[in-house]
Amino acid sequence: FILMAILSSVAFSIAAQTKKNEVWQMEHKHRQMTILARSAVIAAAEALSNDSSMLDASDTTASIEIKDGSDKVADLTLVISNDSASTAKIYATAKTKKKKVTIIGMYSTGSRTITGWERTEDD
Repeated sequence: FILMAILSSVAFSIAAQTKKNEVWQMEHKHRQMTILARSAVIAAAEALSNDSSMLDASDTTASIEIKDGSDKVADLTLVISNDSASTAKIYATAKTKKKKVTIIGMYSTGSRTITGWERTEDD
């Protein structure tokens, strides 16, 4: 009986630790995708500041596959939408098989800075 109690306790402890690891990995992946999308918006805003002629084209879209070595981390899609003469929206979407995070930066063409942020996510 004591042996069964010890084995059950060990099995329960392993299961609890496995669950903690899975939750941590999901939170880490979520943060990683958020940082990836936000960094893409900032990089696009810097590129627009250096070359505002990019805004002359109608909706500009680019996609790239992000890898860590040979492992695919996410697909990143960047869209620059020139909605009005004074503001453009920069959409960066980081997507994996299970999660999608979109960060939107409102880019002021006058001050050449990001003036606001929005965020959406889907499971």
